[in-house]
Amino acid sequence: MEMICSKIFLLVASQVILFASPASTDEKIGDTQVAYEWIKLDFMWPNETIKNNYITTGKYIPENCILSGLEVFEHQIYVTVPRLRLGVPSSLNVLKMQNNKTVLKPYPSLEKNVEGMDKCDNLQFVSNIKIDRRNGWMWIIDTGRVNLLPFDGTNPLDLCPAKIVIYNTRANSQVRSHFFSEKVVSKISNYLADIAIDGKMAYIADTFDNRLIVYNYDTDTSYSLEDVTMMPDQAFISFTVGEDVINWRRGINGIALSSDFKTLYYSPFSSFSLYSVPTSVLKNNITAFKNSVKYVGDLTSVTDAMLFDENRLYVSLLSKDAIFYWDMRKPVNGVKNDTVNTFKMLVKDSKSMQWPDSLAIDGHYLWFTTNRMQKFFRMMDFTGNDGANFRILKTYIGGKGEAGKNAFSLTVLFAAFCATVFAHFH
Repeated sequence: MEMICSKIFLLVASQVILFASPASTDEKIGDTQVAYEWIKLDFMWPNETIKNNYITTGKYIPENCILSGLEVFEHQIYVTVPRLRLGVPSSLNVLKMQNNKTVLKPYPSLEKNVEGMDKCDNLQFVSNIKIDRRNGWMWIIDTGRVNLLPFDGTNPLDLCPAKIVIYNTRANSQVRSHFFSEKVVSKISNYLADIAIDGKMAYIADTFDNRLIVYNYDTDTSYSLEDVTMMPDQAFISFTVGEDVINWRRGINGIALSSDFKTLYYSPFSSFSLYSVPTSVLKNNITAFKNSVKYVGDLTSVTDAMLFDENRLYVSLLSKDAIFYWDMRKPVNGVKNDTVNTFKMLVKDSKSMQWPDSLAIDGHYLWFTTNRMQKFFRMMDFTGNDGANFRILKTYIGGKGEAGKNAFSLTVLFAAFCATVFAHFH
């Protein structure tokens, strides 16, 4: 038994070295590369007959498909294509190679992504996902409504109640599906934009109805919280991305959990303000919620995504075409209208980083999508004359990274197990 423990310990330790070490000693913080890019999104189809049927019936309109959410886990890259308009064949996908190009394979299947009022168990409108690296569970938020940004005279379709779906990526099986009641999430007005997870808890931003949704896995219950800090700033008028002025007033959008899971951060879409609230209040004492919200500071731009890793809060800044980060070990004044001056730029590019939409961390890299959403509001160029519209980029951030932290934890746990075994036999 002792010899087996020793061999397995060496194997696990080798994995720590493999996954926690930088890919290249020459890489510097902020070094960025485009991993994937598309002018139009295409999907992996069972056959050409099915693809042609989707096209002729209007179920696949390439110009209506926009890249949004992102997660990277165990050598797989998952992306969402929210049904902001009609003609999106699959709202949740995994990247695959087909005929020497990268396409989107419907996940978990094309059948599970078929929309419709009679198919509410399927995925209707997925904007974002998060994967628990400890067990491989993917937490999927489904707005239930489609065609939320029509431009052809059609109206939004309120197909199904909103829900959260938990899917085991390792076992390829569904763990649970929880439909939100009308009291918690409105079937006719919600937009579930972002999610943060903490073991058996999920925190979800409803950006259309200015609410924070809390879901408890153990009790399979959910409830919503509202506060003025989740609403659009009354003084907010518009913002600019490139040469485009956007007049879009929406509430709580980007959310992130601190590395110790003790604090939830959030910011309304139509605001520069960043707020925080203790998760202990969200879990156990919601009556104290309003008095527990803390103003952190003002960002320098509208943000559409935020994510924590170790001591840093990464934030996408739309008007800056950039990703900034805040070192949480440094103090912030917390004075109203005071800029969060401890934010530093990680990476910026006015061409490839228009509208950074979703963030993910895997190993030593921050991955993110960009999608030129400001063009999608009006008329996006799908001819290729204006270059790629959708990109996935990755930036070197150093540190232990998620893979390094998880491998280190596994090593510690196994070392403790071996110590117990050794004590038992002696």
